[in-house]
Amino acid sequence: MDKEQLIKALKEERNDYHPGYNYDIRLGFEGAIEMVEELLESTEAEPLVIPQFVAVFIEKRKSECLTMSEWFDFNCDDEEQHKVFKWLYDNDYEENTIREHLLINAARYGYEVEKEKLYVVELINNNLMSCLAYDLVDKVFFISQTQEERLNKFKKRFTEQEIKDYDERFWPFAVEVAE
Repeated sequence: MDKEQLIKALKEERNDYHPGYNYDIRLGFEGAIEMVEELLESTEAEPLVIPQFVAVFIEKRKSECLTMSEWFDFNCDDEEQHKVFKWLYDNDYEENTIREHLLINAARYGYEVEKEKLYVVELINNNLMSCLAYDLVDKVFFISQTQEERLNKFKKRFTEQEIKDYDERFWPFAVEVAE
């Protein structure tokens, strides 16, 4: 039974009670119908927009076939989980919402992964412009004299995390690029 069928069934049950004699019962059905309609509206809302690392956390938990209560091991020393919890508590969501339910609802009803900003690391040496590049075939970083990304062999636009993972000293030279 889906939510629309539940609403229809509740309305039919409510109508079985005479309005004058069973006011409290009809009022209870009205409240139940209202709650189901609110639930229907909340699940049709826009999906939660989450960073990539939170999406990885959700998909990993789903693939491990854990129960929802096992998703959050509060005694665990998992750095990934701590990073997700920090993101949950750093973002200002409704105070009455249990923050962990946001992840569970995202897993159930879907989510969008936020687009990460991309940067080019521009370096100037002896008036020559060069930039950080990554060879997709050989899997190595190098300094390139050309700005274009040729033949899909070289990558020159990176996320903040990719730059910092390679070498944090390059981050001050990163320039955001438009998509």
